[in-house]
Amino acid sequence: MSQSGEANRWLRAQGDPDSFLSRADIGRRDETYRTQLGYAASRLAIGNPLAAWRHWSRLRKDMDFTRELERSVARQVALWAARRDIATTEKFYGATRAAQSAAAGLLASEVKLTSLPEVPCR
Repeated sequence: MSQSGEANRWLRAQGDPDSFLSRADIGRRDETYRTQLGYAASRLAIGNPLAAWRHWSRLRKDMDFTRELERSVARQVALWAARRDIATTEKFYGATRAAQSAAAGLLASEVKLTSLPEVPCR
């Protein structure tokens, strides 16, 4: 693909990630395209984590994403879902331990939780 065509895909992924993901070509196998899909899912998660997760779940079934990209998108979706609504986060991941620990780790690092000093009781 030409550089201008590739640049246009990046712009579409950024400007309208929902549409970009809806029209994903699962037959494409190049790494750049898979990265653009991950980027679009992460962008969409900012405003609509549920839609991002639905698209990403569908695409993961048919495309070969790197483990690193899959985890990155899952973290972004979990983070934005948690920022918006904890109940929505639970809806995405249910009882999946890995997802729960990822979401908890993200929240802890996001909030920079620290332990409180002990106060002696009298």
